[in-house]
Amino acid sequence: MKIMSRENSILAIMGLTFGFVFVDRLSINFLMPFITQELDINNSQIGLLASALAMSWAISGFVLSNFCTRFGRRVEVLVVSVILFSLFTLLSSIAASFMMLLIVRILMGIAEGPVLPIAQSILLEESSEKRRGFNMGFVQNAASNLLGSVIAPVVLIYVAEAYGWRQAFIVAGVPGLVVAFLIFKYIKLPPHTPVVKVKNTDAKAFSLEQLLHNKNVMVSISLSCLMVAWMFSQLTFIPVYLTKVVGYSSFQMGSVMSVLGVSAVISGLLVPLLSDMFGRARVFRLFALIALLCPLSVLYMAESQAYMMISLFLFYFGLGAIPIVMATVPSESVPRQYVVGTLGLVMGITELMGGFLGPSISGVLADMYGLVAPFYFAAALAGLAFLGSFMLLETSPKFGKVDMAASA
Repeated sequence: MKIMSRENSILAIMGLTFGFVFVDRLSINFLMPFITQELDINNSQIGLLASALAMSWAISGFVLSNFCTRFGRRVEVLVVSVILFSLFTLLSSIAASFMMLLIVRILMGIAEGPVLPIAQSILLEESSEKRRGFNMGFVQNAASNLLGSVIAPVVLIYVAEAYGWRQAFIVAGVPGLVVAFLIFKYIKLPPHTPVVKVKNTDAKAFSLEQLLHNKNVMVSISLSCLMVAWMFSQLTFIPVYLTKVVGYSSFQMGSVMSVLGVSAVISGLLVPLLSDMFGRARVFRLFALIALLCPLSVLYMAESQAYMMISLFLFYFGLGAIPIVMATVPSESVPRQYVVGTLGLVMGITELMGGFLGPSISGVLADMYGLVAPFYFAAALAGLAFLGSFMLLETSPKFGKVDMAASA
């Protein structure tokens, strides 16, 4: 296998693309302890900043993914999206109030919405069957967390301490412009793998009648919502909880977040690979159960940073289960020409219900019951995902593809 084969080259560029989406999206979480020193922001508003981006992401992802399903233009939409979300990250550096920061986050969500559905649809077409789950998981979890959760907290917190949080946003935003150039120059969809252009009436009929009655897609959406809410409830409030409640320094907090990132990178490689080997449903079920223990580790082991970091490293492996139900299973449950639109719907609803409501509810709970509440909430979400996973139908080619008609 050539290291720089077409499949690997596309995988690398898509990994960088979604990696810097995650850098820009998560940067505000790492910088929040610094931002709150200058701007008067409460816990509910912290949750709202994460939720507002998720809401606009959800709407944009669904609308623009369906645009790509009908008219193609995936590369063009992807390039414009990457340029815009990078510019909006740069704009965050001049925010003078909560409201301005909120508006910028909403605009950033609009720009970022179509990135993952488009990237995953390209990977579906360009991946060999035996690497499909691995490649899709690599982009969504491994590459994104290597950049967004391992490297970003170390670099951004250092810049924030040395130069200020506004300068840190500039550092976060610039690399995306380079990635946009790489996509424009090197991602060329071959003639034999275009997006199938369908009539508007056909696309509407599929999305409203078949897709919404496809059992496996609906179960995947439900599980994705629970797991994404689990993820963002923790990522939004771990930095604040550790610095304000436990008393960690910003450096200690950054170290913890980097450990989560390392765990996410490894699980992003390992869990999708295991799903290729042992099946999507049973692997998701196992790691959803593991995910339940992660938020409890924050609450009960924070007094010992070493023990907590070891526990978080192991239990955050639950994150690796998300691409299985957010991308791989839905894409294997519908005809190929509808994959972009299907992923747009799955990711849109997931962002709306999981990414928007998750941090919002966590923020309200934190103001009502204290900063421990978001972590109990996250544990409950993972428990529900484990129980719901028993309704998931197997789609792995190794174990026999699901009958799309039967799943409807």
